[in-house]
Amino acid sequence: MSDDAIFAALTKLTDGMDAIRADISGLHTDLDGLRTSQTSLRVDLMERMDRLDNQVTGIRDDIIVNMGRVDHVDEALINTRGDVQHLFREMSVMWRQVKRLQSEVREIRGESP
Repeated sequence: MSDDAIFAALTKLTDGMDAIRADISGLHTDLDGLRTSQTSLRVDLMERMDRLDNQVTGIRDDIIVNMGRVDHVDEALINTRGDVQHLFREMSVMWRQVKRLQSEVREIRGESP
């Protein structure tokens, strides 16, 4: 091979290496952009998950408050039921007294039952 052919081959090889270096440099730029985009996406996702977590916490707090109200109403219902039963017992005793007194008054008047 002549010196000119060797020199031409070396020049061609050098030009190819320069093109490869340019491509690699472009890939590094693309990778840096990809890393930046990935970091931005990660930050956005974490912010969104934090907002969702806050919403779920708010819903959970609302449920706890409502369950407390339900418990309070349930206790009031139990107390009311007890009060009604107590009043019913008192009314039954009074009703028997009224009936007995009514019978006695009829007996005194000489009325038939």
